[in-house]
Amino acid sequence: MIDRRAARAQVSQITFVYTPYHGKYWAAALTLRGAGDDLSRLSQPIASARVDLNPHQVDAALAALRSPLSKGMILADEVGLGKTIEAALVIAQRWAERRRRILLVLPAKCLYQVQKFDSDPERRFAVILENDEAVEKWFKPAKTQFQIFYRHAHQEFPYEPDFAVETKTEKLLCEPKRANEMTDDVVLAKARAAIEWCKHATEHARTHRGKPWSYLLIPHDAMTASATLDGLIATFGATKP
Repeated sequence: MIDRRAARAQVSQITFVYTPYHGKYWAAALTLRGAGDDLSRLSQPIASARVDLNPHQVDAALAALRSPLSKGMILADEVGLGKTIEAALVIAQRWAERRRRILLVLPAKCLYQVQKFDSDPERRFAVILENDEAVEKWFKPAKTQFQIFYRHAHQEFPYEPDFAVETKTEKLLCEPKRANEMTDDVVLAKARAAIEWCKHATEHARTHRGKPWSYLLIPHDAMTASATLDGLIATFGATKP
């Protein structure tokens, strides 16, 4: 029969020996924790960063980490200033400190982690796509990604629609525009080029059992909180080739 008291007494007398490996491990752990209010706290995330950091991004991350009493911080910089990078620095530091209960809330249907919007109507349209059950995927195409060209004033120009969207039944190229630009010559020239592209894309899709393509031109004032993609299509008519 085991004498539990004797066993505990023996364990309490054991001297734990730290090897050089343990020493390096704990030194690294203490370094990662760093001071709470200076740049040394972000030394590890900055050293391992794979992007070029700007001073304002480091300052924002330090501000978020500085106060132990703060319950959170909202990063509200202008578009393109690197809010994602600032948040990633904070997450990387928390992870290094073994504080790993981190919740990321991201668009569920967007194919890319980060999308830049050139106007508020574009942002509102993205919200409509995220909330619409009929939408499966969407993204904002890069320049020349679709290789669409339109003619205007006897010249040819590249055109990239603002959104590419896939629903359960079709794929669409979508272009939100100001209501007073819907009949503009350049806008209509782009629309004709996109409709022609959709025609060829649909022909190719049919031979491979894919979904047909359509083009949707939408006035900016139609993108309300209650709008749906099907409703916009029904109102403004997606042009099918």
